Amino acid sequence: MELRGEVPFTKELRTEAKNFRSFFVHTPNRSYILFDPERNAKAWCDAIDEVRDRYFKNNDKKESGGESSSKKKY
Repeated sequence: MELRGEVPFTKELRTEAKNFRSFFVHTPNRSYILFDPERNAKAWCDAIDEVRDRYFKNNDKKESGGESSSKKKY
């Protein structure tokens, strides 16, 4: 494996499995195509999406005071 750079991780990041070996990571400014010789592209997409959702959903809750606008207490 060769390290060739970094992909900026934002809440706008999206993944797309192209086939079993290749997948895209879309960011607001660029799309990256990545290749997995082990044929686990879908698993990579799922893992990246899970980390994005976990990290940014937790940050959204902290910024909004922990409650979504649809679940206000009266």
